Amino acid sequence: MKKISILFLTLLLALCVCSCGKTEKAAPDITEKETIPVAEEGATGIESQEALDLKYFLPEYEFDEIIEEHYEESNNDYYINAKVDKQQYDEYVELCKEAGFTHRVDDGNDPLLYNAFSENGAEICVTYSEKNSTIFVLVYHKSF
Repeated sequence: MKKISILFLTLLLALCVCSCGKTEKAAPDITEKETIPVAEEGATGIESQEALDLKYFLPEYEFDEIIEEHYEESNNDYYINAKVDKQQYDEYVELCKEAGFTHRVDDGNDPLLYNAFSENGAEICVTYSEKNSTIFVLVYHKSF
């Protein structure tokens, strides 16, 4: 009876430990950059920690005019729409490649589309509209 009680308590303890496991979203893998920005308490939208985690994957680039910047909580994705010329689009695509987005999802035949994912599970889709001279950048992470 004593062995059964010990076995029961051990299983109960193991169940408690398993059920109290990690429930938070995993932070992005830190590879080249040292720290991920931390949102202020109560921040929402593009200032939220989830949005900052996604923005962390994007290469640093100074867009001349940002038309729209948005974090969509239900899809857990972040996007930027900005005014740029074709040369700036090409520069940004090269920066995406340097940032590790090298595994192409698209077939690579469209020069105005770059869709790729990185080793750490982040995916980026960059499109350019010649008609409007705008770039659209969408990033999300599969494990979030």
